[in-house]
Amino acid sequence: MAIALIGLGLGTAMPGYTAGPTLLVSREEQGGLAGLIGATNGLTFVIAPTASTALYGLWAPLPVLVGAVVMAVVVTFVLTHPRFRSRRLHQPADDVVPARP
Repeated sequence: MAIALIGLGLGTAMPGYTAGPTLLVSREEQGGLAGLIGATNGLTFVIAPTASTALYGLWAPLPVLVGAVVMAVVVTFVLTHPRFRSRRLHQPADDVVPARP
């Protein structure tokens, strides 16, 4: 069951996570961005389980609490950052240049 939930989550989130940032950079920066996204994905699968195991060794609920705090920080950032707020209000940002085909 856990593997199915992980697969569902990754299958839903990864396409947007990998494709979304490419709309914000120029054509010359696409390769660097792809490398950064790939490295971030790889590090996530190494760091998160290792850190969670260490936190679990200290106190069993600690990994869940730390995850909740991290998510709260991310949600607060997204809701307060001007660049994300302009997207939520359906107003185009002035500093974003549309990607050229």
